[in-house]
Amino acid sequence: MYPIIEQLDLRICFDTGHLLAGFSGKQDVLEFVDKYYDRIIELHLHDGAYPRIDHKPLGTQDLPVRDLLLKLAENEFSGPLVYELNFDEVIQSMDFVKEKVPEVLK
Repeated sequence: MYPIIEQLDLRICFDTGHLLAGFSGKQDVLEFVDKYYDRIIELHLHDGAYPRIDHKPLGTQDLPVRDLLLKLAENEFSGPLVYELNFDEVIQSMDFVKEKVPEVLK
């Protein structure tokens, strides 16, 4: 995956749950963000785990939610952030963020 991103100078819709689920191979979320932050233009946010678990509320699987959101805030991410969850799961995820990472809610 990495060579084609650079070869074609692609922008990325970063889907956290799909990355965690291993649909592109097993990769680390924070390493991916560090390497490709300048290419990420949209974020699809949901929790997941390897293998093939995604579309789960934040805080229920393997997503390093606090570290990820702090890194995005530190880098002033301003692209769209889309929860790929149903309404109740979004509320659960927002409650998790309010409790664990309140400093990113401005």
